[in-house]
Amino acid sequence: MKKNLVWLILLFMVVVIVVLVFYKSSKLPLPASEARLPFQEKPVSTNYSLPNQQTQPRPFTSNQVVQQANQTAASRTEFLKRELESKNVPVSFYGRVVDQEGNGIAGVKILMHVRQWHLDTTVDRWGNKFPKFERVTDLSGNFSLEDTTGDSLSIESVSKEGYRLSPKAPNIFGYGSGNVPAPFHPDPQNPVIIQMWKLGEPANLISHRTLFGFEPDGRIYTLDLIADQKIASGNVNGDLRVQFQRQSILKPKEKYPWALEISAVDGGLAETTDEFEYVAPENGYQPKISFQTNSISPKAMPDITRDYYFTSRNGQVYGVVSMQFFSDYNGQSAILVNSRVNPNGSRNLQP
Repeated sequence: MKKNLVWLILLFMVVVIVVLVFYKSSKLPLPASEARLPFQEKPVSTNYSLPNQQTQPRPFTSNQVVQQANQTAASRTEFLKRELESKNVPVSFYGRVVDQEGNGIAGVKILMHVRQWHLDTTVDRWGNKFPKFERVTDLSGNFSLEDTTGDSLSIESVSKEGYRLSPKAPNIFGYGSGNVPAPFHPDPQNPVIIQMWKLGEPANLISHRTLFGFEPDGRIYTLDLIADQKIASGNVNGDLRVQFQRQSILKPKEKYPWALEISAVDGGLAETTDEFEYVAPENGYQPKISFQTNSISPKAMPDITRDYYFTSRNGQVYGVVSMQFFSDYNGQSAILVNSRVNPNGSRNLQP
């Protein structure tokens, strides 16, 4: 029995040895190219992006940054150049200088300037220059300017010895679509008329500019434009009589009715839009003027502005007066009076 058990043990050991030898001989060594250390992971392919991982853009090289900056600067410069072309449009002008009778005046010197835009590309900044142009009128009083560009023309001076330029003469003209309310359109067949006055003997005039206040309760005031005085009476000598009427208490933002009457003392008034106002008319005067309205706000000042020739004191005085009427001025009514008076009975109002 013991002998059989020993043989079984020996047979088992032989079988184990044979199995181990066979297992080792079947396991070949790895190629050198595939050999790696234990626990080393295989590198991830660089052509594959891991899930939920955003690919970062490649940074610009210094050359690319410079190139992009140059392209941006070039684009802006081109844009500004196009804007420059739209600002500097063709400018031309045709004018005619005439006297108070409408006759052309030869030999008048005209000084003008044109506003032109330019671009400093080193700083991309707008700038202005104002080239000047001088012209002299021909025998018919005509002059012109052509073949330049800009966006506005200004007449600096119009001069000739023995003549005076009208204070109402036009002097600024805008060109191009950007001008408000509308661009000026020159027309050689319809030149701009510029009026001058052929000077005669100047008059000995009395001039004043004064703000007169009035209680707006219907009382009558007299203005003495020679003495530059206001008298609270309608029975004294003077040049103009004034009577304001409106409600005494004005509420904020409330519209209210008011009335005004102005009359010349022993004379009359004639409204004028003359450019010079240097000669009072011989006739055409009316004894008084009246204003009445129901829709004036206390904040609307001045309410009315008018110019009048007047004669007073039975023809002993002639003058011209510009008046701004204020229906409400610090609780009163008021008139800003700018007057030029000839106290010698002459219609000559030339200063």
